[in-house]
Amino acid sequence: MKNVVIVLILLLIVGCNKLSLKKNEAKLINHFSPKQIYSYNPSLTVGLHKNQIYYFSQGTSNTYEVNLLSLNFDVVKSIKINKGKGPGEIINPSHGLSFFDQKFAVYDSVLNKLVIYKIDGSLLEEYNLDNIIPRGGSFAIDDNYLYYHGVMTKKLLKIDYKKSKIIDTLEYQEKYQPNRNYLSKKRVRIASLKIYNKNIYLAYRSSPYEISQYTDNLELTKILHNKKLKTNPLIYSFEKKNQPIIQGDFTISNIFIDNGTVYSSFGGGLNGTDMTLNKDYYITVHKKNGNIEIISIPCLKNMKVYGQVLGVVNRYIYYYIEGSKDEINKIVNNDIQSMNMILKLKI
Repeated sequence: MKNVVIVLILLLIVGCNKLSLKKNEAKLINHFSPKQIYSYNPSLTVGLHKNQIYYFSQGTSNTYEVNLLSLNFDVVKSIKINKGKGPGEIINPSHGLSFFDQKFAVYDSVLNKLVIYKIDGSLLEEYNLDNIIPRGGSFAIDDNYLYYHGVMTKKLLKIDYKKSKIIDTLEYQEKYQPNRNYLSKKRVRIASLKIYNKNIYLAYRSSPYEISQYTDNLELTKILHNKKLKTNPLIYSFEKKNQPIIQGDFTISNIFIDNGTVYSSFGGGLNGTDMTLNKDYYITVHKKNGNIEIISIPCLKNMKVYGQVLGVVNRYIYYYIEGSKDEINKIVNNDIQSMNMILKLKI
């Protein structure tokens, strides 16, 4: 009897493992070409919030623009932000923007200020952060705190932006030095940073595949893995004199969280002389019950583009790509004079 029970338990374990990984495909049904997108770091400037797509664009010589689209790519609103040093004006939005509730925020790394706007574009609040945020990295914000991810020494910062005060700090065990001899072949620490239900999610672009979940006090609670995904590490390289480059696969280009389910995108990379890039594009779905679903994107297979998930609504995936005009036109078989595109895919 004992042997029978053991066999049944083993069969149950094996069966559960087989059911834990599901594969699916996403088919292209529509596309939209944004105008003059500000793509210093696409995971910071393009996204989905409350069933609206947003993207940050160059605007004019005097303005930036925050553009809102419906899920069918109809233009909802275009919000102009003046370039300058006055109230509500910005000079360098290289940290991108962050939406929360019915507001969005832009951090200006030159003026060292955080500017918060209402969803209609009117200025709500402005805070001087007195050089407490290092250059580079990304941020996410809620009504009380700003969370910052850095690439050299500061892994995570929790900042009370209303008081311009650092509340908590999480540092790297190995602190990078900003010189070519030290950084050569080092793993790139650029990551996607998101807030969901007071949990902080950090997902690195370089392998190994890891999505770390923290409490709002920066305590690590969970790490999500996808050990099936084999990629080249994204590393700093100095193949040419005085011209540092990054090469490798984007293991996690971006993440999106909805109702406890975490979606991460893999796709594209930067060529080096000593590596062959992965030519597939996937979305990994980490479900609340621990199961994993892999969604492939056949229309992008073998393309030389950067790709990232923006969001998922019902069975529709919104996905951003960036590349040469020739590569973009291969996907839609059209003469589109654009180097970026938002895709609507259906599972």
